[in-house]
Amino acid sequence: MKLALFRTSPINQKTIVKSKDFLTLCDLDREEICSILNLTVDIKSNPERYAGALKGKGLAMIFEKPSLRTRVSFDVGIHQLGGFSICLLPSDISLGKRESVHDVAKNLERMVNGIMIRTFAHKIAVDLAASSAIPVINGLTDYSHPCQAMADFFTIRERKGKLPGLKLRSFSRDAEGNILCQAFHECAFRIDCCGQVMARQVEKGESYTLR
Repeated sequence: MKLALFRTSPINQKTIVKSKDFLTLCDLDREEICSILNLTVDIKSNPERYAGALKGKGLAMIFEKPSLRTRVSFDVGIHQLGGFSICLLPSDISLGKRESVHDVAKNLERMVNGIMIRTFAHKIAVDLAASSAIPVINGLTDYSHPCQAMADFFTIRERKGKLPGLKLRSFSRDAEGNILCQAFHECAFRIDCCGQVMARQVEKGESYTLR
């Protein structure tokens, strides 16, 4: 089974992603990233066309660390596409302790259609994907936050009208910001943007406006 959310458009069934999983932006090439962004434009402009795109599909959401935006956006997103989500917290599965990563993958692949994981060690997400026959999406690890980076680049393209050739800077105020910078620059490299990481960290309360 392929990555249903990213792989096909319900309008023309056009294949847009070759990889089963979405763990880092390294999993995608320039054409695939642009295809996802184009599909996102269509979904945002014509939500009614996609209301049943994932009808009956279940997404298991594994959260080993707290989440606000990731949890709500994935939960609302799959419901808007006609599917449903199941939230699994550390107290439910004790990933790697009570239940091994391999066993969790093998059980979930028989019950749901995809897995989103928000965890600490990136290796956990990699091992989960390797053990699972269904798509695994990285909702944040200690290495990368690809979904957030894609959302950022979608917003930049909406504001600027293009991506290739832009000069971009990413700012960080903490460890999680550094992780996002990693994904940000992976994406910038693939779509021919010039990306930089600011040497100093952003102070709490500072904000930067895209011009």
